[in-house]
Amino acid sequence: MRICHLATLLCLSLLLAAGPAFAKEVKLEPQALLDGKLVLLVPASFEEMSEEHRRLKYPSERRPPIVFSNYMGSVNIAVKPTEHRITEAGMESARLSMERGFQEAYPDSEIISSPIELDGKLSFFFDFWVSVPDTDVRNWIVGMSIEGRLVMISFNVTRELEPEWMGVAEKIVASIDIVD
Repeated sequence: MRICHLATLLCLSLLLAAGPAFAKEVKLEPQALLDGKLVLLVPASFEEMSEEHRRLKYPSERRPPIVFSNYMGSVNIAVKPTEHRITEAGMESARLSMERGFQEAYPDSEIISSPIELDGKLSFFFDFWVSVPDTDVRNWIVGMSIEGRLVMISFNVTRELEPEWMGVAEKIVASIDIVD
């Protein structure tokens, strides 16, 4: 299991380092979110999803309050600050707990997770596919602590668009800046 985590982390590191070589040419613009505590690159063509569209796409009442999406809704970046208090010391147990939850929710999916470092801070990363009625969706989720609270950033893309968008996803994840 430990080797799998190290291999995943190594692969993610290599992808992030090589990302620009494989990325679709998409103009990215920095977005300052959460009162400027989080900055990340977002495709310039993406728009922030309205509350009405977020309710349709994320029917749970625990939907993310910030979602940027392409016009079709097939590629999304969601930011969800939570009320869960977390420190770097608790990051690994949070990752393991979430991994168990994802495995229960999506038993047919292979859930890959690893601890990662963002801005010198311990964070975590998930990569998995979920089947929805008309396609499969790849999910990259990054969890981090901002002001002592767990914040989740997810990048979701349909199977059809995944080959052309994963390079962009790599740039977005590499751009995450936690502003103290």
